[in-house]
Amino acid sequence: MGFFSSICSGISAVCSSIGSIISTVAPALSVIAKPVLEIAKVVAEVVIGAVVQIVDGVAKALGLVPEEIESPDELGERALQHPEMKPEDYDSYGDYIKALEKADFDQEKFDNLSPDQRKAALAVGCGIEAKAISEKMEMNIPMDFFVASAKGKMDPKDVCGLLNSMKANGITDAGVFAQYTQGTLSPEGEQKLGPALADYEAKGGKSIDSIQSDIDNKTLEKEAKTEG
Repeated sequence: MGFFSSICSGISAVCSSIGSIISTVAPALSVIAKPVLEIAKVVAEVVIGAVVQIVDGVAKALGLVPEEIESPDELGERALQHPEMKPEDYDSYGDYIKALEKADFDQEKFDNLSPDQRKAALAVGCGIEAKAISEKMEMNIPMDFFVASAKGKMDPKDVCGLLNSMKANGITDAGVFAQYTQGTLSPEGEQKLGPALADYEAKGGKSIDSIQSDIDNKTLEKEAKTEG
């Protein structure tokens, strides 16, 4: 996915430019998009593309995004075209997304967005989906979690399975998984996370050893360079 081809260069000014586009059109949405733009400063383009695919896939698997909305950038553009519609005005992010789907949408304007405008729409759409997932799962799910999942070459089904296992084992902050893969989780945290990971694997999820190996060996980035 090449939507983030320029924001993934690690240049803060590019992210600031896209953030400026969002805040100018709809200030409330810039807060939602901020975590996506922040990770874009520090990870490779291929990782961002994988993160977007995972977030979108999980959101759709949870029934949070109507089939009529084909992509996160379309969702984001719908939100940007309707700044008068704010997430806090709805009972849930899921309801907000459904309302955006029913609202008028200027397809021609969307088709003719500039590259930066499209990236801004993608950041907003991905941010909305991530918020909706956290709300639906009743968990704190930071973008670091999705980055770890992407680097570990997990697919949306694996991510849903891991989140469900973590929730079933009393874990309310999915960020501990990212800490675990980075080797920064406390021994107490590892002890609490252990049963959730075992439960996830027992239900057919991608093995944690395989996930960690892909992260440590930067498999995703290497494959992207080979394909390029």
